Amino acid sequence: MSYTARILNYVEPYYIDGIAKTAFWTEVNTNLERNDKVFIINGYYDSERFIRKGKWTKNADGYRVLVVDRCKVVLDIDWESGVFAGLTQTYKVDDFDKHIKVHNIRSQREFDYINKIYVDTYTASRVSKFERNLTNNIIYASTGWTGATGYGKNSGLGATNSFWAKVGWNWVNVTSQLINNTFTFSSEYIAKGLTNNSRLFILGEDINYGNLVLKERNIYKWGASASWLYDTEYMQPIMSKLYFKTGVFKGIHNDGVFGSYLKAENWNVAVS
Repeated sequence: MSYTARILNYVEPYYIDGIAKTAFWTEVNTNLERNDKVFIINGYYDSERFIRKGKWTKNADGYRVLVVDRCKVVLDIDWESGVFAGLTQTYKVDDFDKHIKVHNIRSQREFDYINKIYVDTYTASRVSKFERNLTNNIIYASTGWTGATGYGKNSGLGATNSFWAKVGWNWVNVTSQLINNTFTFSSEYIAKGLTNNSRLFILGEDINYGNLVLKERNIYKWGASASWLYDTEYMQPIMSKLYFKTGVFKGIHNDGVFGSYLKAENWNVAVS
């Protein structure tokens, strides 16, 4: 066993002397004990919300463990009041189709294949899975790809390092819409009750566009800084007694979380 485990997507109240605290379940048993301090990375209860306010903020040094019963871990988090009141899950889950999927296309063969994918829609005729304003799918390509005739007919891509959607047979550059979050959707799309959650879901390899890095299989939201930001609320959280977020590590590190999703830390002279 270790001091680190992923957390299931469920919480419930646990009463101690009549006061409701919050019970979590880990995927596996841990070595946690009463009065330990633990951090939660990702999800609704992400410790970062306290850490960024300063080291003297309550919970910035971790949540206090009140009870450990195998995979059940009760933390000193009020159930009925505070920023977490009313939560019954540890992270957010949406239907996959509600995300705006960004497919990183890395080969001519893959490009030829996606041009042959159509969807049955609410319109009078079938449309491409990547039809602009009618579906929640776009592509990214770091290089141009050659068009085709016949089945899968398309115009090809005429620019590099860009985002694209289809309009009929033609691929249209939608880089500006993605970078500035100005996507629009057709009246037919809206009239049929179709929707999206305004989040990007990255499929395929990581995307590097200038200073923007979008990592595969992760979800991004439009932030106050007018840019796409990693949305921690959609990621399954991890509970850990040890959380080395940043700096130069020297010594032995064989448990816990090293670094963070947003920044890779140098291992330097750390020993595992």
